[in-house]
Amino acid sequence: AVMGPNEPRPATDDEVADMVKLLEQSLEEGAFGFTTGLEYHPGKTATYDELRALCAAVADADALYATHSRNRDKRYFVGFGEALDVARDTGARLQISHINPKYGRPDHTMRNTLQMIEWTRDEGVDVAMDMMPTNWNHTSAQGDDPRPGVDGGAPRAGHRRWNDHAASGRPVEDGPGNDDAGGSSEGDQH
Repeated sequence: AVMGPNEPRPATDDEVADMVKLLEQSLEEGAFGFTTGLEYHPGKTATYDELRALCAAVADADALYATHSRNRDKRYFVGFGEALDVARDTGARLQISHINPKYGRPDHTMRNTLQMIEWTRDEGVDVAMDMMPTNWNHTSAQGDDPRPGVDGGAPRAGHRRWNDHAASGRPVEDGPGNDDAGGSSEGDQH
């Protein structure tokens, strides 16, 4: 809303100040928090200072900061560490979405991620998290179905298939190219 459709880039100090004013107004009008999708555009260009400024406003309103952190692969500690540091530095209550590490991460990633969260909680920071109950998937259930002859692989047809299965109560069957039959029912990019 503040930066417009420009090329991806970090926000200027003036833009961050405008974002903070807009966030404060939204919180005063009843918003219960602020979210970021730091793995996706435009959130991936947000700097630590931008996040800290916005989360300070969240903390002042005793609201919630929810983030889909960046770097959930072999550099998982950078993304989760950033979220935990922002909450620690500002006092914002934190919800980390999808702590599931991505493909390519070290085997100890989940254990270390939970330890980082526990240590931050031990410092008195309010941290919650969630995880996808499926194996990691790089997109949504709306993605193309690679199986031959299944609705031609058309994304909208795939979305209808998921909805039909959900409405019928029948599970989606496993098959070639469908390693994650549970998928994501949210329809957004995860």
